[in-house]
Amino acid sequence: VQPDSLFRIASVSKPFTGVALMKLFEAGKLDLDRKALDILLDLVPPRGQMADERMRAITVRNLLQHTGGWDDHNMDQAVYQQIPVAAADYFAVKSPPSARLALRYALSNIPLQFDPGSSWGYSNLGYAILGRVVEELSGQRYEDFVMANVLAPAGITRMRIGGSLLEQRLPGEV
Repeated sequence: VQPDSLFRIASVSKPFTGVALMKLFEAGKLDLDRKALDILLDLVPPRGQMADERMRAITVRNLLQHTGGWDDHNMDQAVYQQIPVAAADYFAVKSPPSARLALRYALSNIPLQFDPGSSWGYSNLGYAILGRVVEELSGQRYEDFVMANVLAPAGITRMRIGGSLLEQRLPGEV
């Protein structure tokens, strides 16, 4: 490890996503109570086969507050961790699939654990959806919008989205 080594930040990215969404809110581009799937029409699962119709009620606010209906701690982790592989197979694309394809697959195969807004459950899936909301409303890639509007003003200039495969490791990434 060197002083300029790059580390994966994992869930520390959630506050960055939240700040990015608040920037869009301040700019008048986001209504926190808007249904997430009304913003992300391309995420509606193939052939409209949602794993749980309650997903249509999930708002951006629900996802920000981890009240969307998924709870990572109460999911079958083997199924959850296999989403990228299963999505690549389902859509017949090279693995790993795009984040959008993985989310489309998840929405058609992973039901909610509770009604949106009725309980709290830590959700990586919910924040993955929020990343796509940032892209849709900003018209930019998530990485580009967060760099320009959240990190650069704080003096952070070397953040990059990590790859899924070892051969995609960035120079200097540990």
